[in-house]
Amino acid sequence: MRHCAARFCATLLLLCSIVPCRAQSGELGILRFELKTQAGTMRYDVELYGLRNHQKIDATDVHPDGTFTFRHVPYGDYQLMVVDAAGNPVHQQYITVTGMMSPVTVDITATQQQQRAPGGPISVAQLQHPPTRKAFQDVQAAQKLSNAGNFEKAAGKLREAVEISPYWADAHTNLGVQYIRTSRYAEAEVELSRAVELGGPNAMVLTDLATAQLAEKKYSDAAGTARRALQVESGYPQAHYILGMALCTEPATVREGLQHLREAAKTLPRAEVQIERVQQFYAGR
Repeated sequence: MRHCAARFCATLLLLCSIVPCRAQSGELGILRFELKTQAGTMRYDVELYGLRNHQKIDATDVHPDGTFTFRHVPYGDYQLMVVDAAGNPVHQQYITVTGMMSPVTVDITATQQQQRAPGGPISVAQLQHPPTRKAFQDVQAAQKLSNAGNFEKAAGKLREAVEISPYWADAHTNLGVQYIRTSRYAEAEVELSRAVELGGPNAMVLTDLATAQLAEKKYSDAAGTARRALQVESGYPQAHYILGMALCTEPATVREGLQHLREAAKTLPRAEVQIERVQQFYAGR
């Protein structure tokens, strides 16, 4: 599914920004950042955590011009967490501090957009248990395998990632997607349910979960999950499509199902095909 591939790639954009670990010692006097946000948003604070021990190293506020700094940061790998005025985490990013560093840009506009639509804030569990470097490497390897069409091996790498970092919701999501691609729907349901549990309600993940349930012929479950996705994002076309398909399996709900398929058809051509098939099927009965 197209939205699943886009998310996987979006995850890997973050992964590719990580600089390989260097065997250095010392510290950087001043580490400078620029925070990019949408216009008119609230103030933010930033916290810095050691990636190995997960202990807070430092915290600072963001200046009105969007800049902030940390001083005397030892070389190494860190998790950067942006929190809002209420102390809620809204963004995380991984950085490697070395002896030669230019100012780092922290762009949270995509996170802000995700919170308004299909996604939600990053869960505390995920922030308290960030993925390890080995898990990142497994996901990178899975991406390459998936791009080559080797979905089984990609799933294997993602299984390794979730075993190493079991609180990484994105890894569970992408493993569920690979299971859908290989028709392992029951396993996909387990992984996608876990992703929702860890990351909270998300229209895309819930729709993937509903897709797996629909493939298992769990029509009532699929309809319920798709409705949850629409509660998160009422205009999400893929959720309308899956809900319509689930409802059209029963004569009593086919009318509502066709309504959802028509809504999906505004942006999804395949929904038009299904509308025609459903109408032909019930016309012949």
